[in-house]
Amino acid sequence: MTDHEAVDRNVARCPGPGIGTWQSVRDAVSATRSFALTAFVFGLLFGSAAASLGMPAAHAMAMSIFVFAGSAQFPALELWAEPLPLLAIAVSTVLVTGRHTLMGMTLPPILKAYRPIPRYAALVFLTDANWVLTLKAETTPNRLAFIAASGACMFVAWVAGTALGLLIPDAVDATTAGALGAAGTLFLAVLMMILVKGNRGPRAPWIIAGLASIGLERLMPGALALPVAVALGAAAAVVLELRRHAR
Repeated sequence: MTDHEAVDRNVARCPGPGIGTWQSVRDAVSATRSFALTAFVFGLLFGSAAASLGMPAAHAMAMSIFVFAGSAQFPALELWAEPLPLLAIAVSTVLVTGRHTLMGMTLPPILKAYRPIPRYAALVFLTDANWVLTLKAETTPNRLAFIAASGACMFVAWVAGTALGLLIPDAVDATTAGALGAAGTLFLAVLMMILVKGNRGPRAPWIIAGLASIGLERLMPGALALPVAVALGAAAAVVLELRRHAR
């Protein structure tokens, strides 16, 4: 295959920014509705837990708007104290959200045809759900519009849920809020299986994650073993996805 043929094939896979934008937005909203409802419920639980722990409403809303990561925000609630343990919060955040770096590694083959600024702006809304949905949306005409619209749906649902949850304090106790911190990694594990199954690829990523979680639990605390195991499975999924797009 010549260089010109390779370029033509890549352009055919990744049409320009103005092609099929509104159709892709509609596709994204339709595909994301059930996930957005889940985000709304978890946002509601976060808002309620934050209110019950005495976090000011403005701080809770700012966290949901600027952090936008439930798997990091729930553990942060457990550490909420005066003075704030900033190092502990930073470490826990890196542990549970570092997987987003791995997710981002799979996106250049899909989004490289688009301009850098819109491409990076869309990644502000990157979540487990719209990452998987975007990888599977191979027939949508504008995948940049798809990932941006899908992420925006998740963002709006999460922030709206937080706002409502702040109005109903004490609906979630501190212990339950802490347990919800693992929900993000568990959710990713399920989505990763959907991705691999949907692409008819090998089952290696989630098998690796499952075996690693069993083995690592003997070496480290369970709260740490699960994110590490899922990260290993996600890394395997990333490698497989990069190899698939390189063909």
